[in-house]
Amino acid sequence: MWNFMEKSWKGAGENAMWAVMTVVVVFKYTAASEIPLGPDTPLPPLSKLSSAKPSPFLAVHLVDIIYSYCFALRLYNGVWQSDATGSAMVVLSVSSALGQGGQPETFLEALSYCLEQTCSPAFRQMGGLQFGLGLVDDVTSLLTLGTPALLCLLRDLQRMVQAGETGLKSEKPRKSRRVEIRSKLKQAERKIDFVMCWVHEQPGEAWSSIGAIVRAEKTSAMS
Repeated sequence: MWNFMEKSWKGAGENAMWAVMTVVVVFKYTAASEIPLGPDTPLPPLSKLSSAKPSPFLAVHLVDIIYSYCFALRLYNGVWQSDATGSAMVVLSVSSALGQGGQPETFLEALSYCLEQTCSPAFRQMGGLQFGLGLVDDVTSLLTLGTPALLCLLRDLQRMVQAGETGLKSEKPRKSRRVEIRSKLKQAERKIDFVMCWVHEQPGEAWSSIGAIVRAEKTSAMS
């Protein structure tokens, strides 16, 4: 896995050290634990998943999804397995694309929603806007690591959602509520799978361009 990631670490420029630190914190990379494994099987082409043309806003949705993943890992100190269902529910709460069936069309729209949830009463004890802006830095740093890192991230998020659905069976929400949550988790799992296949087909230089836009939106939000 380290060899799989190594090429993505090269050329990160002055952001390289922060990118490394992000992986340490967000991916929990230590001598005792590995960067999350990537997809278990070869990813199918998008044309096999849908005959329709992919949304032109999938890059925006990806940023929304990465932010929610980073939020959950920060909240659970990098160990989402300690409460898979809770972690998955946090992702659904923070992500418009995964939790609300949202279709944000601009990076500003996506980030604004994520930051609004971060500053909401449910999560503001994490640090509010300052914490949220730090998560935006996490997003841009992970983008600099390129396609292999993004595939590992998305597959780990998919495992989180799947484990959350399994854990839901042992909890005791009302039946109607359990059915609603399970439906949302299933939809999120399918969305992640589609985005993962989309990421796999994108040119490597796409991520630096997206990262630059996200950094610009952060700067704008702070001014």
